[in-house]
Amino acid sequence: MRIGKSQVAKFLFAQAWLVSLSAGVGHCWANAAVSIGLTGWNADVIYVPGSAPGSVQSFDGSGYAWFESGGYPPAYGYTGTGLVSVEDTGPFVSAWQDTNNSNQTEFQFQPYTGNNVLELGNAASPGQTLTLTTPAGYNNLAILAASGNIGGDATSTFTLTFSDGSTTSAPITYDPYDWGGGNSQKVFTGLARMQWSNGSNPTISSASYNMYETDINLTTLTSSNGALDSAKYIKSITFAEPTGGRIGVFAISGVQNTSATDPLPEPSTVSLLAAAAVPLLFRRRAGQWMHRCHKTAR
Repeated sequence: MRIGKSQVAKFLFAQAWLVSLSAGVGHCWANAAVSIGLTGWNADVIYVPGSAPGSVQSFDGSGYAWFESGGYPPAYGYTGTGLVSVEDTGPFVSAWQDTNNSNQTEFQFQPYTGNNVLELGNAASPGQTLTLTTPAGYNNLAILAASGNIGGDATSTFTLTFSDGSTTSAPITYDPYDWGGGNSQKVFTGLARMQWSNGSNPTISSASYNMYETDINLTTLTSSNGALDSAKYIKSITFAEPTGGRIGVFAISGVQNTSATDPLPEPSTVSLLAAAAVPLLFRRRAGQWMHRCHKTAR
């Protein structure tokens, strides 16, 4: 069986087309940061209507949590601002302008009814790594985070691990400012918080609580083997634990670099090439065996 050049060309073209689709080529947000699919969320810190008192975990270590707009007990007559309704937790555009490009950032919350944050500094919820559901290359990253009981304009770091096994050459700094702080990088501002301080009796704080966006330009950073961070596929993101208080990472978005390379071949390509090679190999082996048998019979 011979595979013609035209067949090979068609096969390679089809593979390139499928890869381009999976990479998001042609997305209408091509120049903006869009939500990155991740696994590893380890805590639920957002109260929703109908939940049992104390059903969510403390965000700041002092018993306070976020809540969905309208998610406080109506009997207490509180009308403060909560997070966007769980029914509307599709992608939303950040209220803070992205400093790395001319477009705003598109974020995606995790469902409020399950683990919706990577909580750092809580020994009861270990885990510091978020893993990309689909590794890809990114020119920019945007981190949506906040902290509690750390104080003021707190900063922390994270490390990228790439699909070739290398990591960022140095930890990357981001800004999980205190949720009661006042820095200008606010995505959500003027929110309230809730504390289940006495069984079913919640305490609502109407002060201004916030979430913050940090933008990172990966085109100027290098990995442990000298290549640009933006030129490689990101596999996972590992966050440093705070020395005190807690940090919550709620979402990560990025501007994808479709020119980045993955050192591992596409599984579909490997499978197809292997499938094509087996019949040829078997035919060759069978022919050699028959030839040897024929010589022996003579």
